[in-house]
Amino acid sequence: MRRVYLTLFGLALLSALCLSMAWAPYSWTPLIFIGLVPILFIEHILAQHYKTYGRLFISFAYLAFTVWNTFSTHWLYFATPPGGIAAIVLNALLMCVPLYLFYRTKKTFGHKIGYLSLPIYWLSFEYLHLNWELSWTWLNIGNGLADFVAGIQWYEYTGVLGGTLWVWCINISIFLLLRAWIENDKTKRLKWGILSPIIIIFPLIISHCIDTSIIEEEPVETIVVQPNIEPYFEKYSGMPYHAQVARMIQLSDSLCTPRTRLVVWPETSVLYIDMDRLEREKLIKMMRKFISKYPQLSIISGIVGNRYYNSKKTTTAQYFRNGMCCYDEYNAAIRLDSTKEIQAYNKSKLVPLVENLPYGEVFHGLSIDLGGTVGSLGKDEKRKAFGVGNNKAAPIICYESIYGSFVADFVKEGAELLLILTNDSWWYNPKKTKQSKGSPLGYKQHFAYAKMRAIESRKYIARSANTGISGFISPDGKVISHTKYWTKDALLATLFFSNNTTFYHEHGDYIGRISGILSIFLLLVMFVRNKTENFKHR
Repeated sequence: MRRVYLTLFGLALLSALCLSMAWAPYSWTPLIFIGLVPILFIEHILAQHYKTYGRLFISFAYLAFTVWNTFSTHWLYFATPPGGIAAIVLNALLMCVPLYLFYRTKKTFGHKIGYLSLPIYWLSFEYLHLNWELSWTWLNIGNGLADFVAGIQWYEYTGVLGGTLWVWCINISIFLLLRAWIENDKTKRLKWGILSPIIIIFPLIISHCIDTSIIEEEPVETIVVQPNIEPYFEKYSGMPYHAQVARMIQLSDSLCTPRTRLVVWPETSVLYIDMDRLEREKLIKMMRKFISKYPQLSIISGIVGNRYYNSKKTTTAQYFRNGMCCYDEYNAAIRLDSTKEIQAYNKSKLVPLVENLPYGEVFHGLSIDLGGTVGSLGKDEKRKAFGVGNNKAAPIICYESIYGSFVADFVKEGAELLLILTNDSWWYNPKKTKQSKGSPLGYKQHFAYAKMRAIESRKYIARSANTGISGFISPDGKVISHTKYWTKDALLATLFFSNNTTFYHEHGDYIGRISGILSIFLLLVMFVRNKTENFKHR
C-alpha cells in the first residue's frame, strides 16, 4: 500500500503543479487542460483498492488544492498574512465539496452519471461562490483561460463558467482516453480517441468564427493615470493628500489635449473627503481648477469618502475611537466635469473580511487590516454609470472587476465604456529591501482578468492602477497598450463608446443556475435512492 500512497501523493502534486503553472500569466495556460486528470486518477485508483474511500480521496484532493491555492494566490500573504492563509486553507477546503458529491454520486449511480455529475457539481460550487458573502472566486477554473483570448471569444455567450465547463469536459475526456489505453479497452480507446479532439477543437473553431467587431459609435480620447504612490508608507501617512492629487493632475496635464474627453484616476486617489460637502473640499477644488483649463473634460477618480452622523443611522456606521458617534466610510468613485453636478458611486462588491464583515453577527471583530480602510464599508445596492457628455461609463472599482455578471449590471444601467479603478500595489513592492518584496503574480492575474470582461461585454476597457498595470483593452480582449509596473506614468488612447449588448450580459451566469438546479435534483434522487436501499436491507 505504501507504493499506492506514494503514487497518489505524486498525482496530487502533479495536479497542483499543472494548475499552478496555468495561473502563471502569459506562459503555461494549456496545462489547465490536463491539470485535473491526476485528481480523476486518484479517485479511480482508490476505487480499485477500497470499497469506501471518500476520506482518502478528499485528503489527497485537499492536498492538491492547497498547493494550487498556495502557489497561485500566495501573494495575498504579503498584504495580510492571516487573510492570505485563511483564503488558501478555506478555499481549498470548499473546492473539495463538489468532489465529495461526485464520489457519492458515482458510488450510487455508477461511472456514467458519476462523471457527468462532476462538472455539474463544480459549476454549482463556482456559482454559489460568486454570490455569497464569503465570495473568493479568484481561482474559478474559467479564469485560468484569461490570457488565452484567441480561444475564448465565446465567453460573450457563456461567461467564465463556460470556460470552467470546457476545461472539465477536456480533463474528463482525456482521463477516460488514458484509462482506456491503460486497460487496453479498444472500443473505449477508439470512442474517446475521437471525442477528446472534438471536445478540444470545437470551441476553438467557434471562437475563431465569432465576429468580434462592434459598432463603434463615438470616439473618446481617454487618459489613464498611474501615480505610483507606495500604499503602506506614502499613500495614507507619508505623502500629503494634496501632493498626491497634484501628482495626478500633473500626469493628466502632460497628455491632455483639447480633444481629451476623459481622464481616469485609480482607486483611492482622493483621500478622506466628506461626501456631503464635496464642493467645499480643497482636493475637489484642485480638480475643478484643472478642469477649468479643459472644459470638455470629465475626470473619474477613486476616492475614500466619509459621511458623519449624530446617531447610528446605518448598519455599517462605525463609532470614533473616542466613543463618539458616528461615521460611514466608502471606497467610492466620483465624476467631475465643468458642470456643478458631482456623480458618486460607492463600491458594492466589497472584499470579505477586509472591506466587509460577512454575516456580521458571526464574524464581528474579525476584520483584516489591509493597510487602508478596515471594517464594513458603506456601499451602494445598485450599480451606477457615470455620464461622460452624452454617453456613459462604468466606474468598476478593483475587486468588482472579477465578477462578470456584476459588471453586466453596469451595462444594464447604460454603460458604453468600462473603466477599472484599482490599487494592486499591496501585493508586490519591487523596491523593498529589508522586508519581503511580495509577488508579482497578483497584479498580473488581475490585469489578465480584465480581458475576459472586455470579451463578455464587447466593450473597450480603460484601466487605471495606482502602481500598475494600467492600460487599454479592446472588445476582443487584446491589450492596446499598457504601462510597466511600479512606474509613474500616464497613457492616452482613443477608445469608442458602444451600446452593444451580449447574450451573457443579458442572461448572466445561466450555466451556474442550470447546474444548481441539476445538482439539487441529483442530490434529491440520490437521497431517496439511498433511503430506499437502506429500507430494503432492513
